[in-house]
Amino acid sequence: MRTPKHRIVLVPGLFGFARLGGFDYFMHVEEALERRFSERGERCAFTLVASPPTSSIVRRTEVLIETVEKECGDEEGPIHLIGHSTGGLDIRFLASPTAMFYHPPWFDRIETVTSVTTPHWGSPLAHYFTTLAGTRVLEALSYLTYMTLRAGGPPLTVLTPLIAALGRIDLGVEIKALDGMTDLLMSFLGEEGQGEVRDWFAQIHSDQGAVIQLTPESMDIFSNSVSDNPDCRYGCVVAYA
Repeated sequence: MRTPKHRIVLVPGLFGFARLGGFDYFMHVEEALERRFSERGERCAFTLVASPPTSSIVRRTEVLIETVEKECGDEEGPIHLIGHSTGGLDIRFLASPTAMFYHPPWFDRIETVTSVTTPHWGSPLAHYFTTLAGTRVLEALSYLTYMTLRAGGPPLTVLTPLIAALGRIDLGVEIKALDGMTDLLMSFLGEEGQGEVRDWFAQIHSDQGAVIQLTPESMDIFSNSVSDNPDCRYGCVVAYA
Protein backbone atom coordinates (compact mmCIF):
# COMPACT_ATOMS: atom_id res chain seq x y z
CA MET A 1 0.00 0.00 0.00
CA ARG A 2 1.44 3.36 -1.03
CA THR A 3 1.90 6.11 1.53
CA PRO A 4 -0.58 8.98 0.98
CA LYS A 5 1.06 11.84 -0.85
CA HIS A 6 1.66 15.23 0.68
CA ARG A 7 -0.62 17.92 -0.72
CA ILE A 8 1.07 21.32 -0.97
CA VAL A 9 -1.35 24.23 -1.34
CA LEU A 10 0.17 27.42 -2.77
CA VAL A 11 -1.64 30.71 -2.15
CA PRO A 12 -0.57 33.92 -3.95
CA GLY A 13 -0.50 37.34 -2.35
CA LEU A 14 -2.03 40.73 -3.03
CA PHE A 15 -2.24 41.27 -6.80
CA GLY A 16 -1.10 37.66 -7.19
CA PHE A 17 -2.39 34.89 -9.44
CA ALA A 18 -2.03 31.15 -9.98
CA ARG A 19 -1.28 31.33 -13.70
CA LEU A 20 -1.52 34.44 -15.83
CA GLY A 21 -0.53 35.08 -19.43
CA GLY A 22 1.46 31.85 -19.58
CA PHE A 23 3.39 32.57 -16.38
CA ASP A 24 3.18 30.41 -13.22
CA TYR A 25 3.34 32.46 -10.01
CA PHE A 26 4.91 29.61 -8.01
CA MET A 27 6.84 27.85 -10.78
CA HIS A 28 10.25 27.86 -9.08
CA VAL A 29 8.74 27.00 -5.71
CA GLU A 30 7.05 23.92 -7.16
CA GLU A 31 10.27 22.75 -8.80
CA ALA A 32 12.33 23.18 -5.63
CA LEU A 33 9.82 21.50 -3.30
CA GLU A 34 9.17 18.59 -5.64
CA ARG A 35 12.91 17.95 -5.80
CA ARG A 36 13.26 18.03 -2.01
CA PHE A 37 10.34 15.67 -1.43
CA SER A 38 11.69 13.29 -4.07
CA GLU A 39 15.09 13.26 -2.36
CA ARG A 40 13.35 12.12 0.83
CA GLY A 41 11.42 9.41 -0.98
CA GLU A 42 8.10 11.19 -0.44
CA ARG A 43 5.35 11.84 -2.94
CA CYS A 44 3.76 15.26 -3.28
CA ALA A 45 1.23 17.09 -5.40
CA PHE A 46 0.52 20.79 -5.76
CA THR A 47 -2.67 22.80 -5.64
CA LEU A 48 -2.51 26.36 -7.00
CA VAL A 49 -5.16 28.68 -5.62
CA ALA A 50 -6.47 31.36 -7.98
CA SER A 51 -7.17 33.82 -5.18
CA PRO A 52 -9.05 37.02 -6.06
CA PRO A 53 -6.12 39.46 -6.32
CA THR A 54 -7.36 42.18 -3.96
CA SER A 55 -10.47 40.75 -2.31
CA SER A 56 -10.93 40.63 1.45
CA ILE A 57 -9.16 37.97 3.48
CA VAL A 58 -12.49 36.25 4.17
CA ARG A 59 -13.36 36.09 0.46
CA ARG A 60 -9.88 34.89 -0.47
CA THR A 61 -10.12 32.19 2.20
CA GLU A 62 -13.48 31.08 0.81
CA VAL A 63 -11.81 30.55 -2.58
CA LEU A 64 -8.96 28.72 -0.84
CA ILE A 65 -11.41 26.34 0.86
CA GLU A 66 -13.35 25.76 -2.37
CA THR A 67 -10.13 24.96 -4.25
CA VAL A 68 -8.83 22.48 -1.66
CA GLU A 69 -12.26 20.87 -1.40
CA LYS A 70 -12.39 20.35 -5.15
CA GLU A 71 -8.84 19.16 -5.77
CA CYS A 72 -7.89 17.14 -2.71
CA GLY A 73 -10.70 17.22 -0.15
CA ASP A 74 -11.23 13.45 -0.34
CA GLU A 75 -7.56 12.48 -0.06
CA GLU A 76 -5.94 11.08 3.09
CA GLY A 77 -2.48 12.63 3.11
CA PRO A 78 -1.27 15.69 5.01
CA ILE A 79 -1.93 19.22 3.76
CA HIS A 80 0.79 21.86 3.78
CA LEU A 81 -0.28 25.48 3.33
CA ILE A 82 2.16 28.00 1.85
CA GLY A 83 1.09 31.60 1.40
CA HIS A 84 3.01 34.49 -0.12
CA SER A 85 2.35 38.01 1.17
CA THR A 86 -1.40 38.36 1.83
CA GLY A 87 -1.72 34.65 1.07
CA GLY A 88 0.02 34.07 4.39
CA LEU A 89 -2.92 35.76 6.12
CA ASP A 90 -5.37 33.59 4.19
CA ILE A 91 -3.74 30.38 5.37
CA ARG A 92 -3.50 31.61 8.97
CA PHE A 93 -7.22 32.36 8.83
CA LEU A 94 -8.01 28.91 7.43
CA ALA A 95 -5.84 26.98 9.90
CA SER A 96 -6.99 28.89 12.99
CA PRO A 97 -9.39 27.02 15.30
CA THR A 98 -10.99 30.32 16.36
CA ALA A 99 -11.41 32.30 13.13
CA MET A 100 -14.36 30.45 11.58
CA PHE A 101 -17.52 28.85 12.92
CA TYR A 102 -17.24 26.06 10.34
CA HIS A 103 -14.25 23.88 9.56
CA PRO A 104 -14.13 21.69 6.43
CA PRO A 105 -13.91 17.89 6.85
CA TRP A 106 -10.21 17.92 5.89
CA PHE A 107 -9.31 20.59 8.48
CA ASP A 108 -7.45 18.11 10.70
CA ARG A 109 -5.19 17.12 7.79
CA ILE A 110 -3.49 20.54 7.84
CA GLU A 111 0.01 19.91 9.21
CA THR A 112 2.08 22.97 8.34
CA VAL A 113 1.39 26.67 7.76
CA THR A 114 4.21 28.63 6.08
CA SER A 115 3.96 32.34 5.34
CA VAL A 116 6.43 34.06 3.03
CA THR A 117 7.05 37.81 3.43
CA THR A 118 3.61 38.28 4.93
CA PRO A 119 2.56 41.60 6.53
CA HIS A 120 1.49 40.06 9.83
CA TRP A 121 1.58 43.48 11.50
CA GLY A 122 0.13 45.36 8.55
CA SER A 123 1.69 48.14 6.51
CA PRO A 124 1.34 51.94 6.82
CA LEU A 125 1.41 52.03 3.00
CA ALA A 126 -2.04 50.43 2.97
CA HIS A 127 -3.57 53.79 3.89
CA TYR A 128 -2.03 55.41 0.81
CA PHE A 129 -3.05 52.58 -1.49
CA THR A 130 -6.72 53.15 -0.66
CA THR A 131 -6.51 56.53 -2.44
CA LEU A 132 -7.04 57.04 -6.16
CA ALA A 133 -3.38 57.84 -6.71
CA GLY A 134 -2.31 54.85 -4.63
CA THR A 135 -4.55 52.53 -6.63
CA ARG A 136 -2.98 53.71 -9.88
CA VAL A 137 0.50 53.17 -8.47
CA LEU A 138 -0.39 49.61 -7.44
CA GLU A 139 -1.75 48.87 -10.89
CA ALA A 140 1.34 50.21 -12.62
CA LEU A 141 3.67 48.32 -10.31
CA SER A 142 1.67 45.13 -10.83
CA TYR A 143 2.03 45.40 -14.61
CA LEU A 144 5.71 46.13 -14.18
CA THR A 145 6.24 43.15 -11.87
CA TYR A 146 4.40 40.82 -14.22
CA MET A 147 6.45 41.99 -17.21
CA THR A 148 9.68 41.57 -15.25
CA LEU A 149 8.83 38.05 -14.11
CA ARG A 150 7.68 36.89 -17.50
CA ALA A 151 10.03 38.60 -19.91
CA GLY A 152 12.88 39.95 -17.81
CA GLY A 153 11.42 43.45 -17.82
CA PRO A 154 9.64 45.90 -20.13
CA PRO A 155 11.46 47.95 -22.79
CA LEU A 156 13.26 51.07 -21.59
CA THR A 157 10.81 53.17 -23.61
CA VAL A 158 8.17 52.09 -21.10
CA LEU A 159 10.27 51.75 -17.97
CA THR A 160 11.85 55.23 -17.95
CA PRO A 161 8.66 57.34 -18.10
CA LEU A 162 6.91 54.95 -15.71
CA ILE A 163 9.56 55.41 -13.03
CA ALA A 164 9.46 59.17 -13.58
CA ALA A 165 5.69 59.20 -13.14
CA LEU A 166 5.91 57.16 -9.95
CA GLY A 167 8.42 59.63 -8.57
CA ARG A 168 6.00 62.53 -9.08
CA ILE A 169 2.77 60.82 -8.04
CA ASP A 170 2.56 62.77 -4.76
CA LEU A 171 2.04 65.92 -6.81
CA GLY A 172 -1.30 64.52 -7.91
CA VAL A 173 -0.67 65.27 -11.59
CA GLU A 174 0.67 61.96 -12.88
CA ILE A 175 -2.40 59.70 -12.72
CA LYS A 176 -3.14 60.23 -16.42
CA ALA A 177 0.49 59.49 -17.26
CA LEU A 178 0.34 56.25 -15.27
CA ASP A 179 -2.80 55.20 -17.12
CA GLY A 180 -0.96 55.76 -20.40
CA MET A 181 2.05 53.77 -19.24
CA THR A 182 -0.05 50.78 -18.16
CA ASP A 183 -1.79 50.79 -21.55
CA LEU A 184 1.63 50.81 -23.21
CA LEU A 185 2.78 47.91 -21.04
CA MET A 186 -0.29 45.94 -22.11
CA SER A 187 0.66 46.37 -25.76
CA PHE A 188 3.77 44.23 -25.21
CA LEU A 189 1.84 41.22 -23.87
CA GLY A 190 0.24 39.91 -27.05
CA GLU A 191 -3.49 39.32 -27.61
CA GLU A 192 -3.81 36.19 -25.45
CA GLY A 193 -1.84 37.67 -22.58
CA GLN A 194 -3.80 40.92 -22.77
CA GLY A 195 -7.12 39.10 -22.37
CA GLU A 196 -6.02 37.24 -19.25
CA VAL A 197 -4.42 40.30 -17.70
CA ARG A 198 -7.48 42.46 -18.40
CA ASP A 199 -9.70 39.87 -16.70
CA TRP A 200 -7.30 39.92 -13.76
CA PHE A 201 -7.55 43.70 -13.50
CA ALA A 202 -11.33 43.54 -13.77
CA GLN A 203 -11.26 41.53 -10.54
CA ILE A 204 -9.04 44.18 -8.96
CA HIS A 205 -11.38 47.02 -9.92
CA SER A 206 -14.46 45.16 -8.64
CA ASP A 207 -13.15 44.25 -5.17
CA GLN A 208 -10.28 45.82 -3.22
CA GLY A 209 -11.35 44.72 0.25
CA ALA A 210 -7.90 43.44 1.20
CA VAL A 211 -6.18 46.81 0.89
CA ILE A 212 -7.90 48.46 3.86
CA GLN A 213 -7.49 45.24 5.87
CA LEU A 214 -3.70 45.50 5.59
CA THR A 215 -3.46 48.67 7.67
CA PRO A 216 -1.67 48.19 11.03
CA GLU A 217 -4.92 48.93 12.88
CA SER A 218 -6.85 46.25 10.98
CA MET A 219 -4.08 43.69 11.35
CA ASP A 220 -4.01 44.27 15.10
CA ILE A 221 -7.65 43.15 15.24
CA PHE A 222 -6.91 40.24 12.88
CA SER A 223 -4.02 38.94 14.98
CA ASN A 224 -6.05 39.07 18.17
CA SER A 225 -8.90 37.14 16.54
CA VAL A 226 -6.95 34.50 14.61
CA SER A 227 -5.13 32.21 17.02
CA ASP A 228 -2.53 29.64 15.96
CA ASN A 229 -3.55 26.02 15.66
CA PRO A 230 -1.72 23.94 18.30
CA ASP A 231 -1.91 20.90 16.01
CA CYS A 232 0.01 22.63 13.19
CA ARG A 233 3.62 23.62 12.73
CA TYR A 234 4.14 27.24 11.71
CA GLY A 235 6.96 28.78 9.71
CA CYS A 236 7.57 32.34 8.55
CA VAL A 237 10.03 33.46 5.87
CA VAL A 238 11.08 37.10 6.22
CA ALA A 239 13.12 39.39 3.99
CA TYR A 240 14.32 42.96 3.82
CA ALA A 241 15.61 45.25 1.10
